[in-house]
Amino acid sequence: MVYHVVESGERRWLIKAVREMAGELYQQFAGVDEKGLRYRPFASDWCLKELAGHLRDAEHLYQRQIALIAHGRGDPLPFEPIDLLPEERDYRDEPLRRFLQDYSDMREETVWLLYSLEEEQWSMTGSHP
Repeated sequence: MVYHVVESGERRWLIKAVREMAGELYQQFAGVDEKGLRYRPFASDWCLKELAGHLRDAEHLYQRQIALIAHGRGDPLPFEPIDLLPEERDYRDEPLRRFLQDYSDMREETVWLLYSLEEEQWSMTGSHP
């Protein structure tokens, strides 16, 4: 197995990109009305609200996975069936601002987690479930 060593400059670029994503997400949803947020192109597709909720759920999972890897407990990483949550929890009826705020808060925690990693933790790995 080949591992890529994450150099200092790459880490700074990665953390910057991770940090800026929350603002990007807000911009993507700006100006979309409730009808647009709930619209599904096909019955099997997710609407924009469900996508926002899924991104929030994924951020939570990824944050946990990063922490586990950093502490040497990423083999295997936890799996959660987050793709089922938008329908199970009826994300279409939830306010978009809640998903975006939760995502933004979690993303900020992820950024601080990445900032706090020691040099050797950047080379640690985990196994996908």
